[in-house]
Amino acid sequence: MTADDRCDIMQSGEESAVLHIFNADVDSDTTHPVKNKANPQDDTRDYEELDWLDALTNLVEKLGANATTNGSIFPNQFDYDYYDIADRAENILTKPGKILAIILGSVALFVNILSLVVVLKLIYKIRGNTSHFAFIVSLTVSDILFCVSVILHIINKVLNPLYYPGYGPTSERLYSRCTYLVIKSLNTTALNVTLLNLMGMALDHYVAILKPLHYTRLLSKRRCIVIIVIFWSIALLCGFSDYLSVLVDWSDWQTHRHKLNLCEFVYLSPYQEEYTVFGTAFLCLVTMSVAYTK
Repeated sequence: MTADDRCDIMQSGEESAVLHIFNADVDSDTTHPVKNKANPQDDTRDYEELDWLDALTNLVEKLGANATTNGSIFPNQFDYDYYDIADRAENILTKPGKILAIILGSVALFVNILSLVVVLKLIYKIRGNTSHFAFIVSLTVSDILFCVSVILHIINKVLNPLYYPGYGPTSERLYSRCTYLVIKSLNTTALNVTLLNLMGMALDHYVAILKPLHYTRLLSKRRCIVIIVIFWSIALLCGFSDYLSVLVDWSDWQTHRHKLNLCEFVYLSPYQEEYTVFGTAFLCLVTMSVAYTK
């Protein structure tokens, strides 16, 4: 990994940043701070044998001398001032990928809002059992949430620079990292509830086709709303499950809270809430396959 790659990691704030740093040399004339056993001043234990947060603390302490006051441990690698909002905005918003994401996100957001308005008007005109339309409304809202989270993520990268965990202004570190985590959790929530809504619509079609005479009884408007509430509750729990790492690793949090704020601790946890999307996708795939093949 080159120095530029490491800077891109620090700039983007990707979850794998610490793992990449573990597996890379700090600079051209410095050996790995954790794995190196030749240097008697380094910890002679392999980092795999350490608790993940102990290994992180070991790394941070050895890189601390190179950290600048703004939180960057690679102070001379950027070709622009990352902590200047104008330079940061120019660098981020001129990338083709970001421009495309903003355009597609905005178009998708407009289309979904328009779809939501149309469906709500149909529900108002029908004034009957609208269980099927309830799933459509829930799906549209989840798509809107996803589009909003994508756009907010880009805007947040422009407005709030990320700081290396443990370094930089305390309040700014807390705000930027927590904002990043909340937006990421909302994105995961939207993905999970979208999948669950699709599964609900598949089951709705299954009952409507195979049991048409019992459809209004089995999937009444009230039962449909209860199902949707359950779907959103599960999605929110999965989306914000990242924060449960504090409860699981409570002793580690108490030990390292003087160095890391809560959001930095959650961010550096080995668990990532995106994992839940794979489980939800598998469950929905199996359920929908069974429903549509009968």
